[in-house]
Amino acid sequence: MKIVTTALISSSTLLLGLNSAQAVLLAYDGFEDYDTSSTFETLTSSNGGTGWTDSFATTQTNTGFVSGARNIDYNSGAIQIDGGTRSLFSTYTNSSMSIDRSWSTGVDLSAGSGNALYVSFLWQTRTGDTSAESDGTNPGFFQVTVGEGAGDTTYGVINRQNTGLDPVDWQWQARYANSSNTTDGPTSVVDDVYFVVMKIESGLTSVFINPTSTTEGTPTITESGNQLDSSWDAVDSITIRQALGSTNWNFDELRIATTYEEAVAVSVPEPATYASILAGLCLSLAAIRRRRK
Repeated sequence: MKIVTTALISSSTLLLGLNSAQAVLLAYDGFEDYDTSSTFETLTSSNGGTGWTDSFATTQTNTGFVSGARNIDYNSGAIQIDGGTRSLFSTYTNSSMSIDRSWSTGVDLSAGSGNALYVSFLWQTRTGDTSAESDGTNPGFFQVTVGEGAGDTTYGVINRQNTGLDPVDWQWQARYANSSNTTDGPTSVVDDVYFVVMKIESGLTSVFINPTSTTEGTPTITESGNQLDSSWDAVDSITIRQALGSTNWNFDELRIATTYEEAVAVSVPEPATYASILAGLCLSLAAIRRRRK
């Protein structure tokens, strides 16, 4: 009886702890719920993660897959992000593509609301991977943006080929409103894992590149603009986009939150985790009932 009771208490405590960690996020996907053969096209029929209204939508098919061999983690200072065993891997080879998804609870970012939206994710390119190249006029780029309804590509963070650098290099940028409203940040290094936290509020985009503290500090880069109008009173969608040329990148641990602390939380469980814990609880309860009989 002691062993069963102990197991029950342990399972209950763990479940409560996980539930507390999960409740603070608006939406989350660590891509652990998908089969490793899942292509971007397959993701459109699989509603993995938590907090989303539906599955991903994509403008192109066969542009990548869920990889079980390219997991990525981040550990720096007080922040430790375990990317699990799977990540999203892009293999796209044409001019541009995007994947979109909406979450259940929209956030009012209109002027005067005083609210902010945080999006965090892990990102990496590796030696041997290709990068989106310039077409001679426009630079290639990877981009994460948010909006009210899928498809907005104007507010967020970009990893862009900067042809103004000598030599030409890839650089993180904060974007607000349009392509002319961008601020350059640090260059990105192949094989390095980047933990990116972007904060969107009326009039300002802030980007934290590889933060080390669980308390919000000074952002790495910012870009300001006009106050947001009433069309931004229920922001509920994210777009992950690349453009111009072939590119490979890993993307993982997507989190949507309303505070910095939530966006950098150490661990976030997915539905499969809850299922395992609940199964353990059920077995423990069944064992207790049998002993009492």
